Amino acid sequence: MIYASELEDRFSTYLSSGCDPAAGDALAAALKRAGLGRDARSLAAFARVGRATVDLSPDDWDGARAYAGLTPPHQAVPGDVWFDTVELAAMVLIPSRFTPDASRQQWLATRPVAVWQFRVFLALAQTTRDVTEFRVPADYLTADRFQRAASLDPATDVYQDEALAYSGWFGKVLAGRFDLQSARAFLAADDFRRMMPGLLRLWDGTPPPESEFTRVAVGEGELEHPYLADLELRERGVNYKVGRRHNLFEEWDRDRTIGFSTCVGRRSGVPKNPSVRTAFVTVRNPIRPGIATPC
Repeated sequence: MIYASELEDRFSTYLSSGCDPAAGDALAAALKRAGLGRDARSLAAFARVGRATVDLSPDDWDGARAYAGLTPPHQAVPGDVWFDTVELAAMVLIPSRFTPDASRQQWLATRPVAVWQFRVFLALAQTTRDVTEFRVPADYLTADRFQRAASLDPATDVYQDEALAYSGWFGKVLAGRFDLQSARAFLAADDFRRMMPGLLRLWDGTPPPESEFTRVAVGEGELEHPYLADLELRERGVNYKVGRRHNLFEEWDRDRTIGFSTCVGRRSGVPKNPSVRTAFVTVRNPIRPGIATPC
């Protein structure tokens, strides 16, 4: 049995408490009961010492050096793991495929954002709809669409603007196709498959080249050639629907095959005073500046 509602309730309480260690212990227990044992042990290790960054056992992370804390560790090298004790996401440091410059390294989430994480964001984020001349769907940033979704599954059928708001709320950005190309070149195949499982596509955080109204979702099949037409992709063995370039979408498209992942630049880090604003909404309570006080 998956303790989905308990996990989400405990996560909500933990964030609202300012990541209080006592709330962290209760959340760690819920993570363990939900089958997320490695995450549970990482959070429990952090909760035992409060707000300092703590070393984690390499045995839990396939031999990699790993840390848990509110912000990325400064001493990390590519391949190290940071368990973000705010988003509750394991991030791996990836060197850029395109430059040896260490400042271009990126922390990428080791798995897509899950339904339980996204539902807590929808419950806690305080947003103001920005006035624009463009139509906004009635179900934008509403939880009704996700009531029947399995809690531990990747969060899909999400508008790209919702994914941007989620990422910004946690002080992060969306992972982009160039980040994912670097990850595929650096990681073992099994590790990369966890980052981009099955035929799941991820909303691309890189601005689209064609139009401000276009959104891009990438899967492993088109990481090298993200703008190939469907026919070309089918000839390469990627079986997506025909009739349009499968990874280009209008701004209010969403799909059950599209999820998203978060990313933090090594150079930029997690901002201390972020301004979270998408094309359609301002998030008034970004979570990291509020971790010392209740949301």
